[in-house]
Amino acid sequence: MSAWIRAKFQVEEGASLVEYALLLMLIAVAALVAVKAFGEGVSTQFSRITNSVNS
Repeated sequence: MSAWIRAKFQVEEGASLVEYALLLMLIAVAALVAVKAFGEGVSTQFSRITNSVNS
């Protein structure tokens, strides 16, 4: 019985597909927040650079 209990609670090593999916989702949410927060400012800066190069 004790061997069965130890086997059930044995530490698994390595990441599973679910953990990778959660990590990917966290990165995607962070990227969306960054684009939302800095998108307008970056777009304006690129427009200024483009206008000064074209002049």
